Amino acid sequence: EDMGALPIALYEKLRDDSRREVADHPVNEALHFPNPEMTGTEFREAITAHACFGDGYAQIVRGRFGRIFLWLLMPYDVRTDRDQNEELFYWVRQRNGQEKAFPKEEIFHLKGFTLTGIHGVNLLQIAKDIIGLSLDQTEYAKAFFNRDHTPGIPLVHPQGIGPEATQAIKEAYVRDVQSHGVAALAEDIKVIKTGQSNVESQLTEQRAEQVLEVARLLRMPPHKLGYLREGASYASIEQRNIEYYTETLHPWVKRWKDAISLRLLQPGERRRYYAEHSIEE
Repeated sequence: EDMGALPIALYEKLRDDSRREVADHPVNEALHFPNPEMTGTEFREAITAHACFGDGYAQIVRGRFGRIFLWLLMPYDVRTDRDQNEELFYWVRQRNGQEKAFPKEEIFHLKGFTLTGIHGVNLLQIAKDIIGLSLDQTEYAKAFFNRDHTPGIPLVHPQGIGPEATQAIKEAYVRDVQSHGVAALAEDIKVIKTGQSNVESQLTEQRAEQVLEVARLLRMPPHKLGYLREGASYASIEQRNIEYYTETLHPWVKRWKDAISLRLLQPGERRRYYAEHSIEE
């Protein structure tokens, strides 16, 4: 969402080392309005989400008057191959189920962290144990609380009483408590309040640890995932937001800039034009 929300534009390098936004360039228009069905924010958000777990793809359609359309592709519909000359191309599954080959110049490809330069690493595969443990703990917590029959408030009588007297005391106590009344106990009956043991309470801590594992996986500061450690202050959060850009967003900003240059700009344009996000906004 943050990458989708960052403004982006195409700029021209000027001789005095300044720059100007090239609003009328087809690439600039495609970054803001990629196709008639999506806004630029939605498109960048979706492609980045796909690339977080490997690869984000879009078909490049060049229309009349140089207009460029970018049509989002689902990663599971795309696979790469090489022809007899070792040139990279893409197979894309069509609506009829058939695959169609596209040259690399017609596919916008945003890669996540890559070891090959061709495909991004699927973080879901790497993190399957972490995610699996989190799911297991969620199921365990559900079963634990559903099956927990520990009495919340035991009533202790100093002497043994019969079943009928026990049931009458229980019903009277429950009736008074549920009606928000005052439970009046007689015959030296004591109320003992119980809670979960320390061992059981560790379940919550373990589940919180899984949030940190996912944060590490995506290089995300925990507070961006709703996890705030004790002792955190507004000043520390401000510093963490700065670190969030330098350590988390900056690599994605570079990936977008390079992918736009490689696939959307013509070879002769790359020394003159470049795309850049506006962090200040």
